[in-house]
Amino acid sequence: MYFRTFFFLFFIVSSALFFLSSYYPSLTLNLCGSGCENSLSLNYIQLTSMVASSITLILFIITNYYTQRNIRLEKERVTNDRQNIDNIHAELEALRE
Repeated sequence: MYFRTFFFLFFIVSSALFFLSSYYPSLTLNLCGSGCENSLSLNYIQLTSMVASSITLILFIITNYYTQRNIRLEKERVTNDRQNIDNIHAELEALRE
């Protein structure tokens, strides 16, 4: 659960950095600590933020799948346990009569 939240937040931050570098390149260079107005620095920031956001999106999807699968398996286990308890209760009631 914590990994899913981490990947989601990291995806949001890296996507925001990518869009910020696309629309406001000078502000992005100042925020990232690069004092020069170099197109190579800006391309590097855009490339790394795009790669980071795509990797974190993939990891978020994978962790979300496994989290949902674990939740579904837990619900099925609880349902089976309740059904077994109901069956045992019905058998006890039948034996009591």
